[in-house]
Amino acid sequence: MPFAFNSQQAIVNRVVNLSFTKVREEACSFAKTVFTADPRNITCNSSQMNLCTMERTPGGYPKIECHTTSCGSADMTSVGFINPLDGSLSWQHFSFLQDVEKALNNYIQNTPTEDYFPYAFLRCDEFWNPTAKTQLFILPSKSATADRPRGKSQVKPINVNIILIDSVSRPHFYRSLPQTVKAFRSINEKSSALVLDFELFHAIKARTFENIHALFSGELLNVDQFVNPVPVKAGVMFDKFKSLGYQTMWQEDMCWMHEWGMVRDLKVMNKSLPSKEIWHNLTTALKENSIDFTGITHSSCEVLKSFGVPELFHGPSKMCYGGKHYHDLFLQFLENFLKEVDLDSEKKPLFSFQCWT
Repeated sequence: MPFAFNSQQAIVNRVVNLSFTKVREEACSFAKTVFTADPRNITCNSSQMNLCTMERTPGGYPKIECHTTSCGSADMTSVGFINPLDGSLSWQHFSFLQDVEKALNNYIQNTPTEDYFPYAFLRCDEFWNPTAKTQLFILPSKSATADRPRGKSQVKPINVNIILIDSVSRPHFYRSLPQTVKAFRSINEKSSALVLDFELFHAIKARTFENIHALFSGELLNVDQFVNPVPVKAGVMFDKFKSLGYQTMWQEDMCWMHEWGMVRDLKVMNKSLPSKEIWHNLTTALKENSIDFTGITHSSCEVLKSFGVPELFHGPSKMCYGGKHYHDLFLQFLENFLKEVDLDSEKKPLFSFQCWT
């Protein structure tokens, strides 16, 4: 669903405000009965799990604190980190919360950037119910500092964020996300920035890889195969932003161990290979395409496994994890990342691409 932002007043004067296409009232009523979002999916049924929280010290450094009441009578607390060598989830088990705090703080402070993933799984383990409570705990990013100090007269470039909702038509976007549409209209009314709504254009081709190939490179793929014959040229766009001094991120909700998502788009999935080799090929492809970070992308493997599905196409209509909507955590991480970048004048601006199903 393409929207564009521009702050040029000359363009503002030429753009008509966002408006619905005029259609028959009975057609709208029918569409609402079929496609309106189920209000039961808006909230999560389970209570939020907040075993640990993160605060900032007066010096601005992150500090983790964990709370004894969250796990109740659990026998131990387990912490899961991504193994940078093979992409698996490695668990550490602790009897005391002080040791959980130490493990998390040590991971943040001492893990090299190339081996660091900005999240951890926290689990209250009870012998009679081994996964009674679980939290996907968002950690601070390890954002990059500019290569050279920025002069006082130099204006820091804006952050650029692309969010691709796959796959959503324009009418479905309006029906499903009324608060988002309201926010876009508010921007046009109250700000010098501008939201453009391309009414007759939301895709070039029928498949995701063809559309993002065009988005990244400006090139069309004319293929008949269901599977992309070549990797999408993500590096064309990401490398351009890198050359302009940006740090880059591709964040999505697909598990790298299965056939969809970046492993498919970058053409690294090969089911005949061991998972460790696929992981190595993925990390290599990310570097070759100038992609620095993947955010909390790889948390999806554990989250999807808890629902008994390999990807979201066959998942439940509501994805709640630890009492929170799973996709809220992606937005939380992105928001935290942007705040860290904006608060430090020496941090590189962020270019990010998010793809959510």
